[in-house]
Amino acid sequence: MKHLTTKFTRCCAYRLERRFGYDGAVERLQERIDNGSIEERSLLADILQALRTSRTGTGHH
Repeated sequence: MKHLTTKFTRCCAYRLERRFGYDGAVERLQERIDNGSIEERSLLADILQALRTSRTGTGHH
């Protein structure tokens, strides 16, 4: 299950970055994390982490 989640978060991060650019994606995620429920925050934090990981070159593009 964890593997599926990782793949999902990477996909979300990739799509957000394609749509809004890196800074825009981070900004939107941060905003949603601040206003989201506990469940949402956990998932959004994972997506934000995946976005940052892909940005530093250790992720997949």
